Amino acid sequence: MRLEEEKENPKKNLDAWKTSQSYLIGGEALEGASMMKVRSLYYGTTPTMDMKWYALQKLENDTYLQIIVGDKPVDAFDDFLLKWKELGGDSITEEVTKIINGKQ
Repeated sequence: MRLEEEKENPKKNLDAWKTSQSYLIGGEALEGASMMKVRSLYYGTTPTMDMKWYALQKLENDTYLQIIVGDKPVDAFDDFLLKWKELGGDSITEEVTKIINGKQ
């Protein structure tokens, strides 16, 4: 959605509005923030990632968006994390840890 369209008819397309607002509001939060660069230890995929990654990413993106636009409180992140772990996150973490430690 273009910014001009949003100004002419705010919230006409609520899904597009939420996405655009998440970028605007989220970007403002990062302005002037101090960040530390962290390099990933693993860039591959695991068997559980192959099966469950799409659902976990969707859950993450939906939760972040709802928190950013105010549909859910920040505390909803805790519920998201529990659900993410339950739906396969713990298995993925375990698989990656084994790979990094050479215990495949």
